[in-house]
Amino acid sequence: MKGRVMTNRPNVLFITVDQWPAHLTGNAGHPAVETQTLDTLARSGTRYEACYSECPI
Repeated sequence: MKGRVMTNRPNVLFITVDQWPAHLTGNAGHPAVETQTLDTLARSGTRYEACYSECPI
């Protein structure tokens, strides 16, 4: 494509929220919380279950 630079780097989408425990999502197995969009992203991407960020901002 003219004017576009193609690279081999992966696309990364990092989602972080304040005050939302990870176990309160549908893809983590919670029976009542409905998080369809996050569940779809988790199924089609990489989900880290044991990570830490001192300050994700």
